[in-house]
Amino acid sequence: MATIQDIADEIKTATKRTDMESGILASVQRAVEFIENEYDWRWLEESSSTFTTSNGTESYSIESDIGVTNLKKIRELRYENNSANSEWPVNRKSQKEFRDKWGLNTSTGEPIEYMEDAGNIHLAPKPGGTYTVRFKYWKKHPTTADTTLLVPSRNIVKEKALAIFFLDYNDMPELAEPHEFEYLKELQSLFALETSGDEVVTVKYRDF
Repeated sequence: MATIQDIADEIKTATKRTDMESGILASVQRAVEFIENEYDWRWLEESSSTFTTSNGTESYSIESDIGVTNLKKIRELRYENNSANSEWPVNRKSQKEFRDKWGLNTSTGEPIEYMEDAGNIHLAPKPGGTYTVRFKYWKKHPTTADTTLLVPSRNIVKEKALAIFFLDYNDMPELAEPHEFEYLKELQSLFALETSGDEVVTVKYRDF
């Protein structure tokens, strides 16, 4: 399996730009991050964590209170209902939906909804005691040079990295554009592989 450094070395050889090793590596790292954020990919690593609520406290920092530093997106949130000896789902809401419904969120009880905002999880109503909250999440794709790529296609990373490299590090949109076009073709194929007929995702060409 290829690493991020392997892709950077391929680009360095192809472009003969040995004078821009750091820029090439940064382009590959940014390409990985860009692809990661295109979709909720099945190949991203999943993990889970727990935290304990405090009576009357709405907001919990994902990093400092829960200890998760590599979160891409929460998949599911559930809390332990002590009285029923079972786990109950907590439904995700947008910030607008959450605030429109709960306002200043002065009520307390068993949490039934949450929103995510600036690295914090907000629960409503405010927990009326201590509950164990469990959540599953997708991890961010690591981007250190020795990271093994999780992306199923190394070529999609290479094409996006070349587009970034030529546009942002060389100011050559005419060279970046064909690589962006190839990236979008690869992206459409990756969507097809990912969804396997479950849904249709259309990729439209994006001008610079």
